[in-house]
Amino acid sequence: MAQSAQAKSVLITGGTDGLGKAAALLLAERGYRVFAAGRSAEKRAQLDALAREKKLPLETLDMDVCDDASVPRAVRAVLDEAGAIDVLINNAGLSYVAAVEDMTMEDWRRQFETNFFGVVRVTQAVLPHMRERRRGRILMMSSVSGFVTPPTQGGYSSSKHALEGLSNALRLELYPFGIKMVLTRGFTRHCGRAQKRAERDREQRRRTVPVSCSERSKRRVQNRAIQ
Repeated sequence: MAQSAQAKSVLITGGTDGLGKAAALLLAERGYRVFAAGRSAEKRAQLDALAREKKLPLETLDMDVCDDASVPRAVRAVLDEAGAIDVLINNAGLSYVAAVEDMTMEDWRRQFETNFFGVVRVTQAVLPHMRERRRGRILMMSSVSGFVTPPTQGGYSSSKHALEGLSNALRLELYPFGIKMVLTRGFTRHCGRAQKRAERDREQRRRTVPVSCSERSKRRVQNRAIQ
């Protein structure tokens, strides 16, 4: 389908929940053609139904940013449908809240696989198209934790620090091609559904230390603060 001269297309990862969903609805209400990517079939169906009810130019698609096959397949689906991707919003992410000592190596890998390598995977899939057109915009959803790290945020903050470094490199690399790189640092009072998902993952593995932080870790943090 040929792209409308007026309606620019936007691909949002993690677009069926939380901030991503809110951004998808807002952009659609302002006339953008939005493709909200997510893993949950139930959440995609709910958002599709809401878009139909409000008559918004918004549709969802299946994408797992941690899957090497899922990402290019979803990007190709958007290009086939819209003809172009004008804006990419890398929003998908999760947060493990625990002391560094209490996180397993698998926890660290899961944290970085979504928050960093998932961003790289999607960006690499979209960039050839944007470079060919010599225009586009990529929005990175970072966090205040990308440069200020409180206790029990070591895993999450580390992944956002990495995202900031990646964004700085991309900003310079993409400038000659007319592609704009935007980094935004958000702040939410509660971790929300992403945090709950991380908690469920750890519970399924029957960890003895809950994701929020062990009592031992809490005492350790308090002692370090006093010292």
